[in-house]
Amino acid sequence: MSNKTLVKELMVKDLITCTTETSLAEARELMRQYSIRRVPVLEASTGEFVGLVTQRGLLKEVLLLTEKFGLDNFSHQEKKRTVREIIEADFVDFGPDDSLLEAGQYLRDNKHGCLVVLDEGELVGLLTSADYLKLCLELLGAEH
Repeated sequence: MSNKTLVKELMVKDLITCTTETSLAEARELMRQYSIRRVPVLEASTGEFVGLVTQRGLLKEVLLLTEKFGLDNFSHQEKKRTVREIIEADFVDFGPDDSLLEAGQYLRDNKHGCLVVLDEGELVGLLTSADYLKLCLELLGAEH
């Protein structure tokens, strides 16, 4: 791989998404089912990307709901509340034709776990620190 390698060569393109009207329970199930820690959120009415629901944010909300409503009422509250309430809209985005090296340096320097990949404002992928780890292991394996 060269310094000219692009974000689109490593980003995950087949994304599991939800909408702003997805319940917390449904989002949690998506994360469990697909073994993912972030779910991009699309505005229900327009399909526009608005942010991410993260495992950390969801866990925080689950703990708050459990504390506030108790275990007996937790399931009802989790199904009633939507991800709109916990969207992380403060995300960093790169374009698919941006440098993979620069994106990786940004992740490292800013201790982010994920970059959103937008092409003319449209969500086209995610690039995570786990993607870089997978690449690193592949490159190290290729040396042996």
